[in-house]
Amino acid sequence: MRKVFPSGKWRYSRTGGGATLSRNTWRWACPSSQAPRRRRLGAELRRIREALGWTQEEAAKRLGYRSFSTVSKIEKGVQGLKIQQLPHFFEVYGITDDALREELRNLVRRAGEADWWQRYEGVVDDPLGDYLSLVESASSLFVFNPVAIHGLLQTPEYAKAVTKGSRAWKTPDATDRFVAMRQEHQTNMLERDPELKIWAVLPEGLLRQEVGGRAVMRAQIEHLIGLANTNPGITIQVLPFRAGAHAGMDGPFVLMSFPTGRDLVCIESMRALLHLNEPEAVEVYRTTSDLLKGDALSQKASVPATRHHRQGPCMNKNDLAPSWVESQLRDAQWQTSSSGGQTCVQIAFLDDGIVALRDSKNIGTVPPHLFTDAEYDAFIGGILRGELRRS
Repeated sequence: MRKVFPSGKWRYSRTGGGATLSRNTWRWACPSSQAPRRRRLGAELRRIREALGWTQEEAAKRLGYRSFSTVSKIEKGVQGLKIQQLPHFFEVYGITDDALREELRNLVRRAGEADWWQRYEGVVDDPLGDYLSLVESASSLFVFNPVAIHGLLQTPEYAKAVTKGSRAWKTPDATDRFVAMRQEHQTNMLERDPELKIWAVLPEGLLRQEVGGRAVMRAQIEHLIGLANTNPGITIQVLPFRAGAHAGMDGPFVLMSFPTGRDLVCIESMRALLHLNEPEAVEVYRTTSDLLKGDALSQKASVPATRHHRQGPCMNKNDLAPSWVESQLRDAQWQTSSSGGQTCVQIAFLDDGIVALRDSKNIGTVPPHLFTDAEYDAFIGGILRGELRRS
């Protein structure tokens, strides 16, 4: 069965069923021998041709080819180019930007190279290989996934729990090899030069979902806090429950930007991986990413909000030891709200899912009010719904 997605101009053919993307249930409709870099080269040349307003027939004529099918094959990645042919394309297509020229040369030089993930035979095939190659070529990523924390931000234990939970791999060895591949990719991306910039918006529910158990989830949250505090190339925002319906309700996506050429959107689901590179489609997801950033907590506020979830919710605040409360309040990072220029309310996210609220004008004289997660969500929800007003 062949499925066509006109908006992205990518084709897929289904090769299996009942497994996740990592098991290659969907393949590109082109042969696996066509390297991802060759396909990216073809996509860039097509983009440039379309910007010139030329048909494939006109481009073939200007390039001196007898048939437009040659141009078609190059753009689809079926037929490669030699480095000696590029100057002719530069001249005919009017490619004068030095950075773009070098990027195209690099794609041609490396088109036939074996990729590092080929060591993981049976684990990485198309379309996952394409995705890994695109991430390696990208200069920045915006990632949104309401189902799981993105792979580049996962701990090994969290990654293993997600992989086991997907039921995609039938043996422990296969699971371990897939996780090892993902971790090698993560290390390569987080340590590369130039750095890969990552902007992630995490729905708050991801921090409450105890993937792998409470200990694994706490380590995962600590890892996120560490990345946010120590890696200037990584931005993490938390999308709080109180945001309600938001721009990302349509599902997960990755917006990729590259040093040269057109941005690209990757949409992943259980049985398909769709790439969109048409400007109109990419712009829709760029707008979505901007709206999600606006709905989420600021990066500064997201770190304490993330820390707030690391031990899971405390069900009864009356069980808290006074010494624990004193220590938490002493080290708390307070956030201040304002209204009409008058500071009024301060809030702090403590450990064990406790939220502290105090009047900024009575600091030290009136003890802060303590809320559990559920109480705080109900309190904020009541305010947003207009239920907590003076009669």
